[in-house]
Amino acid sequence: AGRRALEAFVAGDLGALDDLPIDMDDRPGWDRLVLGAVRGIRPGATASYGEVARMIGRPGAARAVGAAVGRNPLGLVIPCHRVIAGDGSLGGYGGGWWGGRQAGLELKRELLAREGVHPRVSP
Repeated sequence: AGRRALEAFVAGDLGALDDLPIDMDDRPGWDRLVLGAVRGIRPGATASYGEVARMIGRPGAARAVGAAVGRNPLGLVIPCHRVIAGDGSLGGYGGGWWGGRQAGLELKRELLAREGVHPRVSP
């Protein structure tokens, strides 16, 4: 199921990974809460770290949300690239390795553009 979902995603089905079953039992409770909310952000949509904090009932926890998002072990399945800064800019992104180099914000920008989202550029 996972391989087919990934192939469908690469072929252009942006929601192919959204319902893929995952096991987060080894993650701390806070991370499971935050990443569960992030998983609910659908293709073409974004939410700020503060908005995710409000989604989970912790409106003052934007930085803690950012820390949990930064520990995301399943970057495409749990779409942390859809979490942006409160000012509408990209914010941060670990992104792992892509094309033999550290990906970071370049990959985040590419993933969002693929979904039709174009966050503002930070000054």
